[in-house]
Amino acid sequence: MDATLRNTPALLVRINHLSEQLVKKYLDIVRLAELPTSHAPASDSDSEDDDDDDTSAKKGPPNRNQAAVNSVTMEVEVGTLIKTAEDLLTLTRQMKESWLFGQLNTLGEDAAVEKAERDVQGVVDVLERLDGAGNAKTGAV
Repeated sequence: MDATLRNTPALLVRINHLSEQLVKKYLDIVRLAELPTSHAPASDSDSEDDDDDDTSAKKGPPNRNQAAVNSVTMEVEVGTLIKTAEDLLTLTRQMKESWLFGQLNTLGEDAAVEKAERDVQGVVDVLERLDGAGNAKTGAV
């Protein structure tokens, strides 16, 4: 069994990493979808409405090369997004299997606590016997 499934900090780091990757890849896909795929027409006067943010009127014919690059890049990003989601699902399946088959040792914590309490009680008994033996010797003298 993978040791990271028994180590809570490592497990949390792995979950956080996969979750961050999902969000990052999704945002990358959204950004690619927003990229313009057209050329701005060449204009003779650059001084007309340079501050105007309405680019819909300035769009030229579609740039097929940029659209193709965006399409391929989006396919790669979607593939990576799917792989990351599969990794996260695999991790949850492994955690469920470990829990069901008892490899997570969630019930063993109670046994460890009981053993520690028995050990403490044993030490207390020894100290009481030593204390009782010490009182008997001082009382007899």
